[in-house]
This record gives sequence, C-alpha cells and structure tokens, in this order.
Amino acid sequence: MLLASRLRDTFPVYYGWVVVAAASTVVFARMAPAITTLTVLIFPISQQLGWSRTLIAGSVSAGAIASLALAPAVGWAIDRFGARPVLVVSVLALGVAMLSLAWATIPLTFYIAFASARVVFHTSAPIGASTVAARWFIAKRGRAIGVIFLIGAVGGIVYTMVASLVVESYGLKTTWIVIGLMVLVISVAPSLLLVADRPEDVGLLPDGDEPAADVSRKMSPTSAFSEVEKMTSEEDSWSLSDAVRSGTFWLLILMGFACYFVHTSIGVHMGAYFRDIGLGATSAALAVSVSWIVSAIGSLVWGWVTDRIQVRYAYCGMFLFQAGSTLYLMFTGGTEECF
Repeated sequence: MLLASRLRDTFPVYYGWVVVAAASTVVFARMAPAITTLTVLIFPISQQLGWSRTLIAGSVSAGAIASLALAPAVGWAIDRFGARPVLVVSVLALGVAMLSLAWATIPLTFYIAFASARVVFHTSAPIGASTVAARWFIAKRGRAIGVIFLIGAVGGIVYTMVASLVVESYGLKTTWIVIGLMVLVISVAPSLLLVADRPEDVGLLPDGDEPAADVSRKMSPTSAFSEVEKMTSEEDSWSLSDAVRSGTFWLLILMGFACYFVHTSIGVHMGAYFRDIGLGATSAALAVSVSWIVSAIGSLVWGWVTDRIQVRYAYCGMFLFQAGSTLYLMFTGGTEECF
C-alpha cells in the first residue's frame, strides 16, 4: 500500500488503471486451472495415468462444490481484510496448487490440488479483482471490469497454448511445473506492490475526479474524501440481509448456475470431443483457444454494453447467444465448423 501511495502520481494515467492492470494479472493467472487448460491435457492425463475422462472431469465438480462452500468466506475475508491481501494469498495458493499437480499420481492428490486451484478460479480471484475495480471506478466501472476480464481471456489463450505445446514436447509433469511457475511470476509482485483497495487509501477519488471547488473550499481534503466514500457507499447500499430477501438475488444465482453449468460441462470435454471427431492435438488446442479470443473481444464489448443499457437486457442477449452456440456444437463435424 505504501508503494502505491508513492507511485500514484508517477504514471501518465489515473492510478486506478494501474490498479486494474495489477488486478488483471491475477485474473490472467486464474486461467491456469481453466477448463480449457484441462481439456487439452485430459488426453495425456488419461493415457499416462490410466484414468477415465469421467474421473478426471470430476476434479472440476469437486472444485465447484468447494467453491460453493467457500465463496461466502472469501467475501467475508475481502470485507474484513481487504481485496489486496486476499489476491496475494490467492495467487500464492494457486501457484503452489498447480506446481503440486506435477507429483499428483493418484486421484485423491489430483483432486485436492486441482480443486484447490479451481476454488481460486471461481472465488477469490474474480471477486477480489472485480471488487477493486468497482471501488476505483463508478462512471467507468463497466469498462474497468471489462478490461480485467479481457486480460483473463488472454490468459485463457496463453495457458491453453502453453499446455498444448509443452505437453507435446516435454510431458505432463513439466507442463504442470511451467504453468505453476507462470502463475507465481506473473501475478504475485503486481498484486502485492501495486494494488490499493480504495482510491481514498492513497489520497485519490474514484474515476480520477477532482474534489468540487466548493467542496474543497469548505472541507479539508480528509473531509472531502470522507464525503465521496459516503456517496459511494450509498450507491451500493444493499446489505447482505437485504439481498438475501430479494427475489432478484436468487434469480441471479440461478442464472449464474445455469450459465456456468453449461459452460463447464461442455468446456471440460471440448478438447477431447474435437479429438474424437478427427482433429489433431494442435488443431484441437487452437479450436479451444478461439473461444478465448471471442471471450477477449466480448469482454470489451460487454463493458461498453453494460455502461449504456440495462444489465438485465444485456444478460438476456448473452444467454440467448450461449444457448445458440451450445446447440450448434451438436452439428460440428470438421475443422472449420469446430473453429
């Protein structure tokens, strides 16, 4: 935090964008245990360890169940200790979990390591990064969060291709080690040194705004920042008990469950499915990577859309597009259609 205070005026852009970039490295690293990484490794894992695809895919379900149980605790930790320490601990745990997969030769140890990594994927990394962006930006919040998940989509492409290339040349154990080291090298230092939980912590205001002239005349800087903090807290004034009593809250949970159920169920088997219908290992990995390219573009578009139209309408369009894409997979039969 002290370093962030010193660096806030050294960049040519508002420091909130530096915080977004630093938080983005965590979301980039989060893609290490993404289903697209597993889907290009499920073939070699099955061949080398003699496990069925169903057994391997079960680790994703184990991670989802663990995430369901731990998500409230992650939210509490962010509120209690701040997003920055949660992000740092998360990427350290993620790196260790990915490294330990190199020595996971029985289902139990594989499940523990991969499920632990998936907990970070589902909970602390996206929640922590989104929380930081939401605190630093109000008017430009959609764009800030869109940038974070754009970088995450790039991470999905990178990890998918790295996994495919390394496993073909050096084997499964080396692949897990390379992925684990990438997590630690890319994300630990930025999240530790550059992230600040709130702009007020380093003497700034959300969106890079300056205190209004009349406010600055009548208030001390501390009072002005307190007033802004009050305004931002009023903007997000829902308490947990208020949210739980709202039908909208449970509808959002149901929507999220449906979205990720389809996404995960298809994604974890996508690479193997492409291999089954005739694609080679590299072509299958490239086809999977295309989904992340589309996701990267979609992250920017999504940020632009949610800044301009109501989120409920945006979600309706997104779910219709997902449903159509899912149905189209039933009719793919060649390389061009897979891409």
